[in-house]
Amino acid sequence: MKLINLIFITLIFACSQKKEHGEIANSSTDSSIVFKLDDKSPNFMWNYRYYKGELVNYNQTTHSLDFFNQNGLSKRIFLEKDGPNRIPSLWGFFIDKDIIYVSGQVGELTLIDLSGNVKRRYSDLKNSSNILITPHFLAYHQPLISQGKFYFETLSYKKLDAILYSQEALMYSLDLKTGKIQELMKYPEIGSDKVISLQYNLSNSTIQLDNKTVLNFSHSPDIFTYVKNQWIQHRINSNYFKPISAFKGKVDDEFDSREHLFDNGIYKALIYDQHRKLYYRIYTLPRYPGEVDFRRDAYLLVLDEKFNLKEEFPFPAGLSIQGHFVNQDGLYVYNAAHAENHEDEIKFDRIYPK
Repeated sequence: MKLINLIFITLIFACSQKKEHGEIANSSTDSSIVFKLDDKSPNFMWNYRYYKGELVNYNQTTHSLDFFNQNGLSKRIFLEKDGPNRIPSLWGFFIDKDIIYVSGQVGELTLIDLSGNVKRRYSDLKNSSNILITPHFLAYHQPLISQGKFYFETLSYKKLDAILYSQEALMYSLDLKTGKIQELMKYPEIGSDKVISLQYNLSNSTIQLDNKTVLNFSHSPDIFTYVKNQWIQHRINSNYFKPISAFKGKVDDEFDSREHLFDNGIYKALIYDQHRKLYYRIYTLPRYPGEVDFRRDAYLLVLDEKFNLKEEFPFPAGLSIQGHFVNQDGLYVYNAAHAENHEDEIKFDRIYPK
């Protein structure tokens, strides 16, 4: 549970920027989508999905999944904490063909329908070392359901100084019919000596596509793809990202790792646009000199399908690196400045195509 709380803290710290920094010409948004909220819904989300034109947000106060379109609340699935349909906690979820895949207990994956009824529960999920594994698809992680199997990244509950990327499995598959678990791949070898700190480890993320796995290492300019049983390294040269300084604290200490993160940049997220065959990579710069809070400038890299750099520009002022979705019109990002003055709305601005 402590690790899940740290993930939540990491996401909260990532969600704001100073409005007076990072503005340039031609980076303003030209389209927006506003979702109307009801009086039970927060206008900030950290555990959410975009599904069939609706924003689906986990409401921690009501322990529900709230579906919103531009007219308001369309559905609220109250999750039961006890009984046969129990979902006592929710750490992350993913929706495919009207089935919701829920991660909320160590070593467990639960499938529910759009009425909240449990369709199947996979418990006691373990790897080849007989250690419990937990699917991890909070925020930027993108799992895949294909040919009766669920492909997912896992969340490790080992202490970070015990995590050896050369030994830990990165991705697994779960046969949805038999419940059989299979280890698919380990981290690329370059990661074996790249354990920087807790905050960077929690920000690594994967995108699972039909023909490859894409890995965003939060500390590295490189993006890695796993194709035909081997890792391929793609170097992306940013014009503004600052090299990360050596970490001198305890790798699993929350305060040390957070302070180190604020003093450095991080490749926070990698997002795939299936409509345009593009990747969007979000990164932040170090916090401003002499300031003690966590806000700093963020940039967006636009990459083609072969990871060639197409564009690089700062996030428009007031937008958050935390909330986003992609639809047929482009990449939309959560407007944190709008939320400060509109408690009954969540607004997303399109930042690409501009």
